[in-house]
Amino acid sequence: MICLIKRVKEFYQPQSPYIKTFMEDEKDLLIDINLNQKLPLQFIVASSKAKCKVGIHLPENEPLHDV
Repeated sequence: MICLIKRVKEFYQPQSPYIKTFMEDEKDLLIDINLNQKLPLQFIVASSKAKCKVGIHLPENEPLHDV
């Protein structure tokens, strides 16, 4: 998933209708593979309504992930 600069709001909030729908859709599992810690992708993970969020174990990711 690529977020272009013109598709990102001032606080790194993606503006694409597809991404907004993705965040609002309740999923069972979200796997975060954001290897470079890009802020727009972190926002998507934090805003997602997924029941379980997993990803790379880093101290800065602990608030984002359930496992």
